[in-house]
Amino acid sequence: MLMDLDSFKSVNDLHGHRAGDEVLRVAAQRIQKVLGRRGLAARMGGDEFGVLLPNTAPQDASDIAVDLADELATPVKLAALVLPVGVSIGITTWDPTTAAGLPNEIEPMELALRHADMALYEAKKNELSVFAFRKELDERLHQRVELEDQIKFAIQRGDILPWYQPVFDLRTGDVTGCEVLARWNHPEHGLLAPSVFLPIAGSTGNIRGMTCALLRQAIEDAQSWPASLVISLNIAPQMVLDTTLPQEILGILAQSDFPPNRLELEIAEGAFAARVEEACEVVEVLRQAGVRIALDDFGTSYAGLAYLKDFNFERVKIDRSFVRELTTSKRGAHIVRIIIEFCRMAGVKTTAGGIETRRELKGLADMGCDSGQGELLSKPQPQSTLLAYLTSLASDLRQAS
Repeated sequence: MLMDLDSFKSVNDLHGHRAGDEVLRVAAQRIQKVLGRRGLAARMGGDEFGVLLPNTAPQDASDIAVDLADELATPVKLAALVLPVGVSIGITTWDPTTAAGLPNEIEPMELALRHADMALYEAKKNELSVFAFRKELDERLHQRVELEDQIKFAIQRGDILPWYQPVFDLRTGDVTGCEVLARWNHPEHGLLAPSVFLPIAGSTGNIRGMTCALLRQAIEDAQSWPASLVISLNIAPQMVLDTTLPQEILGILAQSDFPPNRLELEIAEGAFAARVEEACEVVEVLRQAGVRIALDDFGTSYAGLAYLKDFNFERVKIDRSFVRELTTSKRGAHIVRIIIEFCRMAGVKTTAGGIETRRELKGLADMGCDSGQGELLSKPQPQSTLLAYLTSLASDLRQAS
């Protein structure tokens, strides 16, 4: 089984690495206490632990996993602090015969780890403490292995293309730019959503190559857009710590003679959690060159306000989880209002993502949110239909005026 501590990142962000180390130490002690001599435990890295239970029936393994989840649910006390822990656990049974027929002759133990990792993912996705691998997940495993083998060549062939979701000024209704959203036009599986292949691009070391390929194509497409529209491109957290990133991005802009101020890089809060100073240096080089920098998924970590103080962001993107609560929770609406007002006082523009209802749209506009995007306003679309869409919007605005 594989297990992941649920609140470890929050503990590190709020209380520092000393508190995080204490949580890891206590978690290891508790795991060993539950296992006794029945199994072998090891830290796999970060906040992830692995457990091997030899000669254990599936039901017994599930019972042990439940005991582990119960034991780890107790908060850790550190001086005056009470630190929440919690855990997600993925279980699988190792049977060497199940490896038959897998691509590239995957070793049985590698197969077991993959199954446990998939079960762990399902546990997290469904907010469960324990999830056991099921045979119906095998198809996903086969597809993942297949896509891992194919993604590098798909990037080189241009099979992974940019789609665009327009961003609207909530006061005027004008389109101010388009966010780049990747789609993989797979010859066998059809059009694949980014949730399917972005994790694979990250785990196989292809995320930077894919991002730069998307940027090149987006710049080419944007040459036919109105000159006022900005390209918004997401940058993966691991890329922000690479000091060679500014050189490559600025080189792509220079080769295409594309103005840096027409490119906005969206960087998630989590990208700054590991090594803030290094990330700051990379971001500042790009900003000094004229590239716009936006803080994405704002509000999803405890250090968001600190990042606004330490970095010169031009825009903050309010996470869609807050937008969803805007009309269903007074507390959620209050938080959104505070974020918008704080950013206004700090001289930072705000964009709301994931707008799906007219009530959400009106609420955000009334609160003074600068811009927004979402299914209600416009769905993501390829360049082939975007041009006609933008032309139609411009025509409607001319008639209205």
